[in-house]
Amino acid sequence: MSGESDCPLCGSTQARTLFAGPDRLQGLPGEFRLLRCGECGLMRLAQIPDDLDQFYPASYRPHQARSDSLAGWRGRGLAKKADLVRRAFPSGGRLLDVGCGSGEFLALFQDDPRWSLHGLEPSPQAGRLARDLTGSPVTIATLQDARLPAGSFDVVTMWHVLEHLPYPLPALTRAKRLLRPGGLLVLCCPVADSCQARLFGSYWSGFDLPRHLVTFSRPSLDRALRAAGFHGKSAPGVVLGVEMCRQSLAFRFPGRPSWFYLAATALLIPPLWLLERLTGQEAVTTIVAFAETDA
Repeated sequence: MSGESDCPLCGSTQARTLFAGPDRLQGLPGEFRLLRCGECGLMRLAQIPDDLDQFYPASYRPHQARSDSLAGWRGRGLAKKADLVRRAFPSGGRLLDVGCGSGEFLALFQDDPRWSLHGLEPSPQAGRLARDLTGSPVTIATLQDARLPAGSFDVVTMWHVLEHLPYPLPALTRAKRLLRPGGLLVLCCPVADSCQARLFGSYWSGFDLPRHLVTFSRPSLDRALRAAGFHGKSAPGVVLGVEMCRQSLAFRFPGRPSWFYLAATALLIPPLWLLERLTGQEAVTTIVAFAETDA
């Protein structure tokens, strides 16, 4: 592993260990410490594994074609995301989906002539699936390495991408550079100042060690967006965190039959939903942000 680094958001060297945990999702070996910055509150891995790619095996679900993508909670979640983008930018335009995975989100726009679609995905396996599914161009690269012209997109979406990046601020700055003046960024990511995170603690799937290199709170995410030149607001209720709740239960109570996790999730989601509505502390925050024009 590489050595401990300064906070990637504010540069502070002050941090404390929150907890150490294993790779609960893939079950690969290792213990990983999560730090919390004493200045801005951003949470980050103490050390990034040198072989991080091994924690994204071929079986990693976002990189696979999924026949159930438009069914159940997942299908409703994808539809809500698409509807949010259409409402926020009703004229349509050039849309870049960063971390497009196997292309399920882009596929919801492929029959709408108002939109010109482009995907960006570092996984060659997932990128090929996205091309096959959507028929749209997909660049196989990271956001920082992609050779895309500045100011060439009207909308950039980042669904559960920012938490996988070691340096989120340069990524947001790069996204702003790709947008035309006044363009729209829509992103979502898990936030640690949420009801679910408090309920499950270190077992909360939103931490997803070691794939999630950073974990935001709402204030630290707002700070990152402002520093990158965005102003925006949250869009409550777009992502309900149902799958995160089910996965957290599996982490907390391993080895139970599948019906246990389904039943427990069904029992927990209604009171969690009500509590989140009352407090505004959703497990996943969705932000609609407009790129500020340079002075």
